[in-house]
Amino acid sequence: MGTPAGAGTRPTGAGTVEGVGIPPGLQTDYETLLSRFQEMDSVRFEDFTELWRSMKFATIFWVSGVCCCVWL
Repeated sequence: MGTPAGAGTRPTGAGTVEGVGIPPGLQTDYETLLSRFQEMDSVRFEDFTELWRSMKFATIFWVSGVCCCVWL
């Protein structure tokens, strides 16, 4: 029994989101966001969104599987 067609061809792990490459530095920014939120010792969504906005994550969005950033 062989390997199914296409199996193992999709990139996975750090630097990908369901096979789509993450722009350089974005993985580190995500990790920094989560680390800072953990340091806040809070479970409040309001605290998370305040941090999210202060780090300008609101300017990141996905268009047809491509990460786009808007700097304001």
